[in-house]
Amino acid sequence: KPPPTLARLQELSAATLLAMIGASLIAVLDGLGSGIVLIALLAIPPVIAALNASPPETGVVGAFCVLLAVLSGTWDQNFDQTEYVVVVLTVVAGALAGLWVSTLRANLDREQAASELLAEAGRLMETPLDQKERALQLAKLAVPALSDVAMVDMLSPEGQIVRMAAWSAGSDVADRFIKLRAEVPIDPRGPHPVAEVLRTGEQRLLDRLSDQQIDEITTKDEEREALVRDRFRSCLLLPLVAGGRVVGCVTLWIMRPANAFDEIARRTAKRLADRAALALVNARLHEQQAHIASVLQGSLRPRSLPEIAGFESSSRFLAAGEAYEVGGDFYDVFRTGSGAWTAVIGDVCGKGPEAAALTALARYSIRAASSPERAPSDVLRALHESITGERTDLRFCTAAIARVETEAGGHRGQDGA
Repeated sequence: KPPPTLARLQELSAATLLAMIGASLIAVLDGLGSGIVLIALLAIPPVIAALNASPPETGVVGAFCVLLAVLSGTWDQNFDQTEYVVVVLTVVAGALAGLWVSTLRANLDREQAASELLAEAGRLMETPLDQKERALQLAKLAVPALSDVAMVDMLSPEGQIVRMAAWSAGSDVADRFIKLRAEVPIDPRGPHPVAEVLRTGEQRLLDRLSDQQIDEITTKDEEREALVRDRFRSCLLLPLVAGGRVVGCVTLWIMRPANAFDEIARRTAKRLADRAALALVNARLHEQQAHIASVLQGSLRPRSLPEIAGFESSSRFLAAGEAYEVGGDFYDVFRTGSGAWTAVIGDVCGKGPEAAALTALARYSIRAASSPERAPSDVLRALHESITGERTDLRFCTAAIARVETEAGGHRGQDGA
């Protein structure tokens, strides 16, 4: 998360209050005049606070202790003595040491949180999700760990910028910009920062936009009104690069006043974007392969079964394996003459393109070999000759064929396997 700032400090933690109470007790005991110089112990509370408090809180404790040390000259009446200067410098050193320890601890905590975020990203990006679901996972990972709003845009195969996902914390900003981009897409050749990042492949860090800057990057009134209404404090745009090619852009917004997107935040966001880019491209390839497999599988099955007088026919096909794999199962029902029909069900060895080629060969060989004069066993023999004549590998096909002949007042059938 972005580091806390003194301006956003609204309440003090228990560790901070205890450290300040301890400092007050030291000052009171020193002021009672016990003869023992205790005020130098004010160098300790800032270091103790640093173990649990944030850097701004530790700074408050340090400033409080330095103030007490300076005021101690009032009741000790030693403003003009070397001892007073040494005590004040000691407390100042303690305050600076506490602030250094607190900053170091906060950075280590943020580095650990960044490592956990990237580990979670790696785990989620390995799950079998489609492109939009993975883009949404990316946006959810970034909010609120890195930003208040996250948006993911991808380049379509046609070169258009498509808003794949958006997510926001505690507001409906994401929903509004999802709807906006559906109605007003970003021009790939326009001045919008997302378009520039996609063209150049370089990340951009933007501060709060002025009205003039919003006018320069928007092309539609509704787009301008949205950016004016939901004006960010800071914006980080990162290219999604996979295989040396820019495939998209992730946009992170900070809406609240904060020292956002420091070195740790930018480095973490960059590593997250790099991991997500490959996962998003893989998801797109998986979708394309699944679509190709679905189209190819559909071409190897009849669109519908014919109506046969005196018979009821139906089919159900459920492909096993992954969505992008073409199976070798097939079936068909077709007319082979006047009142004669052939039904076939079969399976070829294996899956994938080779199995699809053999399936097509088997299906159309059976259709070509079928005739009213040929028995089903002869058709299977012709299928065998066709496969052995065309294929030199060890792939095989199993099939069962039934012929149905309709007659007045009844029906009869033949089968072969």
